[in-house]
This record gives sequence, C-alpha cells and structure tokens, in this order.
Amino acid sequence: MLALEIAAIAAAALASVSWPLAALIGLLAIGSFARWQRNQGWVEARVPVDGLIAFAGALGLLALALALALTSPLLERLTARSIEWTQLATVRGNLQVLGFAIVLVGAQVVAAELILRRWILERALDLGARPILAVAVAAAVEVAIAGANPAARLGAGVAGVGYGLLYLGAGHRLAAPLAARLVFELGALVLVYARWV
Repeated sequence: MLALEIAAIAAAALASVSWPLAALIGLLAIGSFARWQRNQGWVEARVPVDGLIAFAGALGLLALALALALTSPLLERLTARSIEWTQLATVRGNLQVLGFAIVLVGAQVVAAELILRRWILERALDLGARPILAVAVAAAVEVAIAGANPAARLGAGVAGVGYGLLYLGAGHRLAAPLAARLVFELGALVLVYARWV
C-alpha cells in the first residue's frame, strides 16, 4: 500500500502543475482508500478545546499580515515577479465570483488539510517517523503539489511546517490547522477581491 501512496503523491505532484484541483481530488481519493485499508476514517474523535479554533484563526490572520508586510515584498524583490495570491484572479472586484471562489477555496482547504495532516502526516507517524520529520514530510508533499511558481512553493512549504506544528500542538486536532488555513486563504481572497494585493 505504501508504494501506491507514494506513486499517487508523485503523480499528483506532476499533475498539479497544470491541474491542481484534479491533483487534490485524486489525492483525496487515494488517501480515503489508504485510510480505509487501515480501518481509519477522516472523522476526528477529539473535540476541539474551547478557544482552539479562535486561537488558530488568529494565527492564520497573523500569518497573512506577516506575509503581506514582510514575505511578499522580499520575494517580489528576489524574484522580480509579483506574488500571485490566488489562482482565481477573476475575483478582483467581482462579488459574484467572490462568492463562488469562497466555496471553492473552502473546499480545497478542507481537502488539503485532510490529505496533508490526517493522511500524510499521520501515515509518517504510523511508519515510525519522529513528529518533526512527519511535519517535514507533509510540508514536502505540500510543496510538491503546490503547482505554482518557486516563490509560491516556498510559501507553501513554510505554511505547511506551520500547519503541521499547529496540528501536533493541538493534540492532532484538525480543527486548528483548518481554521488557520481558512482564515489565511479566505483573507487573501478577500484582499484580491478588494484589489489590495
């Protein structure tokens, strides 16, 4: 089964360059099968502790502010390219497209967190990896399936490490990285809509 999982990740990495959504859907299907084979589901048995979601959302907002203030200008100077905050550039100034994009991005965030934390990171732990190595493996997969330019892949890797550490720090509760990623991604989408980035 491990060989099939690795092959699926490699195929998704190749596909994500042209078809990022298809790669994500394929990984979700393979991840579902892999977890089913080990008698595991996607459902989380742990109930989030009070304040965890708000704290994680605040971390997502802080990460977005830091990305806007520090990381984005630095990467733009180094690469001589402007940062693409979303693949849905048609959202700029279009409220109808923004509504559709929020639903689409929300679904992508949930799928990505299920794949990267509940499948990849947990699978690495099951195989005996130390927690920090499991976080690094999940972040590396995130970089591989980012399907974007090198600056975006770097950002995906840094974010992947952060989300992985948040997942572990929250006692393997998916709600924490999910809230942080949702705030970051949807916040960036709203900034693009408002033409602030």
